[in-house]
Amino acid sequence: MSRQKQQEISKYLSEFCKFCEEVDQAYTYNYEDVNSIDKLTQDYLHILELSGCNYKERAKIATKLSQCRQERRAIKDFLEDAESLVKFWRSDKGASLMKALSQVVGNTRKAEEYHKTREYKFRILSDEYGKQND
Repeated sequence: MSRQKQQEISKYLSEFCKFCEEVDQAYTYNYEDVNSIDKLTQDYLHILELSGCNYKERAKIATKLSQCRQERRAIKDFLEDAESLVKFWRSDKGASLMKALSQVVGNTRKAEEYHKTREYKFRILSDEYGKQND
């Protein structure tokens, strides 16, 4: 990282922790959503089976069923992609790592704040105003 483009390390660590939390929350939400979509699929199938719809009504239901299945597939793909990360973060090792990362973020922020406000206290020489520090 060049000095000109150097950013606060805590920002990147914090964003990573936030990302992991968001993936975990999205995983939980989407996992529950798959069950709702499965129930909706069954509703559409039963309408097609039992309602005695005409051709036009069946076509509309079939279109909704197709959209429902496409949405379910997209959610299932996300769940498959996120599963290993979520399982890791929910494990004992992942939880302890997240706790440690949170501590690292805090310590890094403290160091960054110190660097913004630090002052040098002269030990032998006087500063530019002629005062000697004790």
